Amino acid sequence: MKSSTPKTTSKKGQISDDLELRPNEINDNLGFDDILFGGDILLTPEQLDQFIAGEERNQGTNGREKRQAINLNSVNNYHIFDKTKPIYYVFNESFANPAHRQLFRDAMNYINAYTCLNITEGFGQQQQEIYVILGSGCWSFIGMKLPNPGYPQQLSIGQGCASFATMVHEMVHALGFHHTQNRHDRDNYIRLRVDPALPTYGQYLKVSEYDNNNFGMPYDLGSVMHYLSKSPNGTMETIDKTKRYSIGVAINIAFSDLKMVNALYSCQESCPTALICKNQGYRNPKNCNVCVCPRGFQGNDCSSPQFNEDTNETCGGLLIAQSTLQTFNGSINSYSNSSLKRPQLSTCYWHIKAPEGKVVRVKFNSYGGSESTYSPCIYVGLEVRTDTFETAGARICRPDMIDPTLEYKSPSNLAIVAAFTRYSTINFSFSYWFVDPPIPTEPPTTTIDPRPFTPLNCSGAMDLVFVIDASDTMTAERLEIIKSQLIIAIDQNGIKWDRYDYDNARIGIILSTGLAPGEPTSPYRYNGLNGCPSGYILKYCNPTVISTDDLKKTINDIPFYGGNNNDIALSMNISLTGDFKGFPTSYQIFGDKIFNAYGDRSSVPNAMIVISGADSSNVTQASNLLKLAGIQVFSIGFEDLPISQLHAISGNPARAFSTQPGNLANTIRKICTGDFENFSTITSMPSTSTSTPKTTTTPTTTPTTIVTTTTTTKPPTTTVDSRPFTPVNCSGATDLVFLIDASDTMTAHRFEIVKSQLLIAIDQNGIKWDNNDNNTARVGIVLSTGLAPGEPNTPYRYLDLKGCREYNSLGNCQPTIFNTQNLKQAIQDIPFYGGKNDMGLSMTIPLKGDYRGFADMYYIFGDPLFGASGDRPNVPDAMIVISGVDTNNCQKAWNCSGNVTRAASQYKLKGVQLFSIGFQDLPISDLQAISGNPATAFSTTPENLGNIIKHICSGI
Repeated sequence: MKSSTPKTTSKKGQISDDLELRPNEINDNLGFDDILFGGDILLTPEQLDQFIAGEERNQGTNGREKRQAINLNSVNNYHIFDKTKPIYYVFNESFANPAHRQLFRDAMNYINAYTCLNITEGFGQQQQEIYVILGSGCWSFIGMKLPNPGYPQQLSIGQGCASFATMVHEMVHALGFHHTQNRHDRDNYIRLRVDPALPTYGQYLKVSEYDNNNFGMPYDLGSVMHYLSKSPNGTMETIDKTKRYSIGVAINIAFSDLKMVNALYSCQESCPTALICKNQGYRNPKNCNVCVCPRGFQGNDCSSPQFNEDTNETCGGLLIAQSTLQTFNGSINSYSNSSLKRPQLSTCYWHIKAPEGKVVRVKFNSYGGSESTYSPCIYVGLEVRTDTFETAGARICRPDMIDPTLEYKSPSNLAIVAAFTRYSTINFSFSYWFVDPPIPTEPPTTTIDPRPFTPLNCSGAMDLVFVIDASDTMTAERLEIIKSQLIIAIDQNGIKWDRYDYDNARIGIILSTGLAPGEPTSPYRYNGLNGCPSGYILKYCNPTVISTDDLKKTINDIPFYGGNNNDIALSMNISLTGDFKGFPTSYQIFGDKIFNAYGDRSSVPNAMIVISGADSSNVTQASNLLKLAGIQVFSIGFEDLPISQLHAISGNPARAFSTQPGNLANTIRKICTGDFENFSTITSMPSTSTSTPKTTTTPTTTPTTIVTTTTTTKPPTTTVDSRPFTPVNCSGATDLVFLIDASDTMTAHRFEIVKSQLLIAIDQNGIKWDNNDNNTARVGIVLSTGLAPGEPNTPYRYLDLKGCREYNSLGNCQPTIFNTQNLKQAIQDIPFYGGKNDMGLSMTIPLKGDYRGFADMYYIFGDPLFGASGDRPNVPDAMIVISGVDTNNCQKAWNCSGNVTRAASQYKLKGVQLFSIGFQDLPISDLQAISGNPATAFSTTPENLGNIIKHICSGI
């Protein structure tokens, strides 16, 4: 950014359009748009390889997806600094300007003041060390660069970059953050106006939600990591038109940025105290008795209103709204305090309060004085915040920005209006009043609970502990199914984990295991209610679970240890008592108790769900102790656990369930909803109507034979396959391709269920991949997707029959799938992109490939899957198509690439057996056209997909 401040013109009192440039704008002017990712990010060679392999090819030519914050639970080449050690910065001799050096120190001290980090000037001998240089442009590495002698981590503050905001921006990159506009959910907030043909388009591509950790923070247009969008021809526009002038308004690191840095570095573990911050504030890790507050709030717990900031005027205040419209007229002058070593805006805040049960409305009437030539409104203007107080609100900074019909609507009885200026006086007027909250369109219904227990509030605030049998009695195969079903249950029941939201769940996990085959039970604390893993000194642990995505990843990674026997009673007891066994802290076996200890929220209901195989322990006492502690216990067991033991575990027959592992998610849904009519205890196969051929027998006359002894024997029974298809030999040698709808019609939610059910199907059907055994399966995966929401279909080769996960120059690919575990991980990692679904095109390309006349490096799909390298000639071929609504419009046109009937005929001629599985939004006629055979077309629910695949594999 430019080091000089914007100028004002005396003619109109306007700020000129000479706004401070953002780093990407400076670098674009220098011609670096093809060198730096995201406009100002320098990648290590390993990160560059990862981007090229994983993201560049996703978009065909210019795809560059980015995270906002590094997801440390992903397998990637990103690292963050050790928060317990200083992060050193060293001024290179090229960065010699004393004023710029001091400005950099001030910026780092500001970050330090509100996080647990210690970013300090000094030498670290290439350990946690950043060299600040006067390079060409403004740029930084992303996250901590691993030590490499002679190649230190650098951060460039080049010509035009020496501003407080730019220095903070580049350091936040180094701490582990990408840009806000690359968040996976950004399409809910902004719309791009960038020509995809331009080199700068790569700066704006988003990351999938599975690689993006936003720590539950709302999208902030005012983040210091958000790019600018200057009207009238800006690069972005807001979905919420009231915030169209708020894109990229930061002059300093925003409150939301600080809060997210604290989340990435688990800074809140520095404050084990019970101080509760109000109004979305957070505890300051440098002073745990004080909260860091959003703009407009103050006090130790952020409960007090702040009426002014960086001004020598007495302004701002509390305005009490009435049912009739009231008007406020005001003005504010600029003021600068040279002792404050940070950017300043003279600001006044008016808190508009309505009675409880009412909601506030605000509208702007007039604006005069100092104006901004172009948006966004950075240095002068008015702002109203209604929906949240931790992010930028709706702004105006010129009279023509006022819409006299526009009402800013608060969902609560509080709204905050701010007036701010860095330059000359502004004059303004706004009106405010309250109304009744909107009446719901449908009155709430009252459901009588059919079972004598209170359903769990799974989508709200709940402290829930799962006790899971991971012993030899469970078996590794069943545990894999349980893990997949638990992930489905999270999605089905809206279970969310957000460390900054008190009104959602915390999940603990205890494994009943011996930690090795044949060993006695030593209950294993796998995850605590504070998100800590098995580190036993939980009071001082660093949480690894701080979001729902982290929770899913943690469940997916639950290990199977085995053990001589399953002891559910001991595992239930330890949740209440802990198990220190008298050893020193470093030798604690289990550690502190989970319930009524650190991480268990006192005002939130507690529950336990026990999932077990065979168990004969004396659970009655443990069940009674949990009951006395106010903890509701549910038990879920399988065929080897007697119902009497399930009753004893839960202490109530109504909370005991016997089912199959593949039906676990449905059972948990019953526990969460109390709905016992819509979910059967054991999921059954959907009925299929088939016609039975009639057999006509013609009687014949036989010669009479006299016998002295008659022996009647039953002829051998012949079982006729009730379905006219040959089951797929899933447990043996088969070349099987899954074609999966990953388009907008599938939805990300259903897609996650499909992935979980595929993992179940692998275990249920004994599908094995072993590169050293030709008698095992090879599995290919093709995605029907547009690679971005709303984009036309571009079938994506995710995995081929050789085990390669890339799709150009495939003859020379390096396989990444060598065994069944690799295959499962690949399925777990399948991304959801959205776009249009075109099953005809996606079915055709695996047969013929799609080179489109480009050179090898530009193949869109590449070589065929069937009949090409990797397809074994003496092994049967099959394809299973899993689809939502097919959005192509030419199923009936024979000469159209999207014609599924023609594609099905081509597969038949090739000898590939086709199966189709669709959900409620895909007509059965379309499914039958995809498979080319009504007997191989199945309509079901996403949760029953595993059973359908089992039917395809077994014929049962």
